[in-house]
Amino acid sequence: MEKLLCPKCKCSLFKRVSKEGSPFAEWMCPVCEYSANELDSRMHTCWLCSGKTLIHLKDAAKDYWWCVNCAKVGVDPDLASKLETMILPDKLEYAVRCLKDFCDASRIKDKSINQFTEYLLSMRAYKDYSLWEQAAASLELKGRGATLPPSLQRKIPEAKIDAFIKLYENCLEVGLTGVDDAGTVWPVHHLKLCIEILQNENIDLPLVS
Repeated sequence: MEKLLCPKCKCSLFKRVSKEGSPFAEWMCPVCEYSANELDSRMHTCWLCSGKTLIHLKDAAKDYWWCVNCAKVGVDPDLASKLETMILPDKLEYAVRCLKDFCDASRIKDKSINQFTEYLLSMRAYKDYSLWEQAAASLELKGRGATLPPSLQRKIPEAKIDAFIKLYENCLEVGLTGVDDAGTVWPVHHLKLCIEILQNENIDLPLVS
């Protein structure tokens, strides 16, 4: 393992310290003095970077999954397994939930977003996904580098606009890249990018029952 990145200061000196009489350990950073207790003695595979570098930690405030390689709050392995095996409309619905949570947290509202999310969720009603893909032509939010509607652009905080564009475009790609080949890896790739944006914005991921 090349990196052991601290959740607080991101330095590469985060280390595992054994606790006498316990199968679990404590993780400590000698630079910022952050510490957290280990909740699982195993290293799990990080769904975002694919390294076996994901650990389950608990500090004074919360318990969470952390990847010491990609320096991101990780995806619970149980959630990752569910997302990986979902059918395409379910993957797309999860991406929509990510977008809605981002917009709620950023206080972004516009009719073009409502139209866009309604369109994405309508995939479930189509037997022929190619017909669903064709219906995207009527959207104001067209993705793939298209300019945002001026009315929406004025409503997005400047600090959030890049993240919004990346998130909504990847939401659309979750669906579009799965239309031609149900077995393609691209919907999962774009769903991971949606999740990373929420992680970067410190927004909790939607739950899956």
